[in-house]
Amino acid sequence: MAGIFVDHQDLKKVLTFTNLLRALIVLALLLVGKVLILTYLIIIALATVTLFFLPAEGSALPSLVKEKKDLLAANSLFTITIQASVIVGFVAAGPMLALLGEKTTLVILAACFIAAFGFVWSLPDAIRSLEEREKVKPLKSFIDGIIFFFRTRSVRDAIFFLTSAQAIILVLATIAPGFVDKILNLDVKLTSIILVAPAAFGMILGSLALGQVGHRYKEKDLVNAGLVLAAGGFLALSFLERTHLNTYLYFLAVICIILLGVATSLITVPATTELQADTPERMRGRTYGILGTFGSGASAIPVILAGTAGDVLGVRTVILTLGVLSLLAALYRLGGRRYT
Repeated sequence: MAGIFVDHQDLKKVLTFTNLLRALIVLALLLVGKVLILTYLIIIALATVTLFFLPAEGSALPSLVKEKKDLLAANSLFTITIQASVIVGFVAAGPMLALLGEKTTLVILAACFIAAFGFVWSLPDAIRSLEEREKVKPLKSFIDGIIFFFRTRSVRDAIFFLTSAQAIILVLATIAPGFVDKILNLDVKLTSIILVAPAAFGMILGSLALGQVGHRYKEKDLVNAGLVLAAGGFLALSFLERTHLNTYLYFLAVICIILLGVATSLITVPATTELQADTPERMRGRTYGILGTFGSGASAIPVILAGTAGDVLGVRTVILTLGVLSLLAALYRLGGRRYT
């Protein structure tokens, strides 16, 4: 429903209002104290508002980029900012809470949303043409979105790859503590340093490369390269063994994680570009709504299975399985299937 709403509204108003509302919601956490149920309700409210922000954000980018040839570079830059914020967040969260306390940290978070509100306010008044907005007919809009999804193969493929990439990231997050503990024999508190930061760095590195030379290649070829690289990274990780050369082991693990980050950017950035380019302006909110539904719903299944498999079969087996699945997907596509 959020996607339907976004498709019939002024994108700038949706973006500005949701950022302002999220700032106020974060500040509301200062008022509830230790009341757990109120905290949960506020977090749910924040997530609900974000459901409207995300399709508006996804719809705005291709409308602001007038030339299709520049869309890949724009998505690369967008991915860089997202992953840079992930690194900053992971690095700064602990020290901020320790030095500034919870209340000051929440005020800073609210200030970030206010800053985002200001940046969005500076965007053009009409992000997309008025004729692309229709009168709200929820049921018809919903049906049109579903029909468009099933009829447009390139959009289906793009959503599949974006959902798969998100699922893989969540699976890695699920098994990461076990990998650090059982295979690397390190304190699980180092998970963010050993795994999260290198993965985000790899995504930034891949996005930078795509922004510079990605336009020379077809989106389908970039996705194929990402699948091959992901398969190599997972398979290499699964065969790492503890030896007396532990420093060498840590170095190899970090290199593999960086390569997986690069692979993720090679899959997600071209897939996002294809999704935006092949979706009409008036349908983008609904398309991103479908993406969000798959991302939040379908991604939960492999996470649950990975956690169980990690406990029963071991973390190494889960990583090996991800490598084999990535390799099979790459071979299937390289065997003649087209990303169109």
